[in-house]
Amino acid sequence: MDFKVEKAFFVKNISMDVIDTKPAVYRWWFDVIPEKVIQGGVDVSLIQTRTINGIKLYALYVGKAANARNRLRNHLPRSSRQTFRTSTLRRTLRALLCNPSQSDEECTNIVNQFMTDHAYLEWDYYTSDEEAKQHESMYITNGYYPLNNSENIPSLKPWTYQLTQLRNKWK
Repeated sequence: MDFKVEKAFFVKNISMDVIDTKPAVYRWWFDVIPEKVIQGGVDVSLIQTRTINGIKLYALYVGKAANARNRLRNHLPRSSRQTFRTSTLRRTLRALLCNPSQSDEECTNIVNQFMTDHAYLEWDYYTSDEEAKQHESMYITNGYYPLNNSENIPSLKPWTYQLTQLRNKWK
């Protein structure tokens, strides 16, 4: 089962005006895979790919939102004052791209730059939060999304354990 949408938006081209307040499931695509993911033993050949404008993209993360605009605002790189508290994806990217000796400000800039340079986003709307939650769970359990920590398939469990350890260095 796959998303009904046909295109992914390059993050630096997304306007909040195009994102509705409806419940949604969203998928993040990246044109590079963070090195720590590859070093962690993730089978890159199992990651879903697509090509947009000649650029190969990897589907690395799926999430759901009761209100797509509010939720995606937390994920999108918008300012250097953005925090890591409200976005699992941003916390995960911080763990993959930064080291604990770097300040939150430095890591925010690194994560924002990485997302601006490499991230694409697509989303699908649903009639209810419950329907979105069911679809998110179905995508994760039937897919191979190495940046998702929960509900992942058994073959990704050793990696998600490593990822949790990386993320815990910032607690």
